[in-house]
Amino acid sequence: MELGREWLLISEVPGRDLSKVNDPGLITKILASGLKMVHSLENRGCPFFLKLEDKLAEAKKRVEANLVDENDFEFEHQGKTARQLWKKVLAARPEDEDLAFTHGDYCLPNVFEINWKISGFVDWSRAGLAEPNW
Repeated sequence: MELGREWLLISEVPGRDLSKVNDPGLITKILASGLKMVHSLENRGCPFFLKLEDKLAEAKKRVEANLVDENDFEFEHQGKTARQLWKKVLAARPEDEDLAFTHGDYCLPNVFEINWKISGFVDWSRAGLAEPNW
């Protein structure tokens, strides 16, 4: 640490990120393989928790404070209000949490491949124990 700044040195992840792949079948196969890898990581003693209850509490605050951009909803939710979707989320909440190690931001630009196999992941800033569907 120098002058109040922290530095993290890492090596480049080889390959291309999945946002550059134009084959939905291949993307699905690679994403599924990557999730299996991440969720199978040893999680005993992991200090980072992303419990569903905490996530729901944060979401509730945002809905109640009208901080949800309803114009930014996915296509299938267009025209609905944040409060309507909040009720849908609560109705679909699982009774039990089956915690696993999760990436935290598992999306196409954060997953890399070479020759149709996972070559690495980036952006682990929200990783930790969470409901695997998160």
